[in-house]
Amino acid sequence: MYQNYIFDLYGTLLDIHTDETGIRVWYVMQKRFRDAGVFSRPSELRRQYVRYCREEMGRMDVPYPEIDICNVFQRLAEGKADRAWAEETAVQFRNAARVYCHPYRKTKKVLQELKRQGKKTWLLSNAQRVFTIPEMEAFGLPEYFDDIFISSDYGIRKPDPAFLMLLLEKHDLQKEDTVMIGNEFASDIRTADACGIDSVFINTGGYSRRKIAEMMKETDPAAKVRIIYSRNLEEILKEEDECLNG
Repeated sequence: MYQNYIFDLYGTLLDIHTDETGIRVWYVMQKRFRDAGVFSRPSELRRQYVRYCREEMGRMDVPYPEIDICNVFQRLAEGKADRAWAEETAVQFRNAARVYCHPYRKTKKVLQELKRQGKKTWLLSNAQRVFTIPEMEAFGLPEYFDDIFISSDYGIRKPDPAFLMLLLEKHDLQKEDTVMIGNEFASDIRTADACGIDSVFINTGGYSRRKIAEMMKETDPAAKVRIIYSRNLEEILKEEDECLNG
């Protein structure tokens, strides 16, 4: 079996749904900003939030940029708040926008078993640290990882292979001993393919076999991609020659 297991987070280990557009979220934000001396209607705050996110993205000269959302909240505060305030605001925003978040049924069991076997486990997530670490801590997940890479820390995100290469190079991981596990072909499977490592696709999205076959056509025919058609993460603990495509 592999020695290094690199996991995506959302849709792979944590099942989450958020709604940042709901007006209730922006009423919560209106109160937060009013306390800081910024008086804007919820709809105006939402409009500016979207605009500032786009502007922050446009300033970055990489193919797949990732912003630091706290910069957006500081801009919304019109210079009246510091970084600590922005981080607290981001947490409130996420709490208001989150509909649900919980681990998939086998998440902890799989991570525990890999650690029991002496494997190294890593996280590579397109996410905001200020959102992600509290959500992981709520379910006791950080302790299972040898290192955690979150895109907002680096200004780049999957499918940019440079993001995955940062992890591989920092820890001197041998590609033949490493596998990437994720639920999205575009960001997880293609990134692994571009970096020359094997991958496992977890079908938490409920795609049909026909749709998965279509997505597979967009990967390198020589790529070793294992398809787990169910939502059962425990399947990755089985022998490597099962369920292989590519």
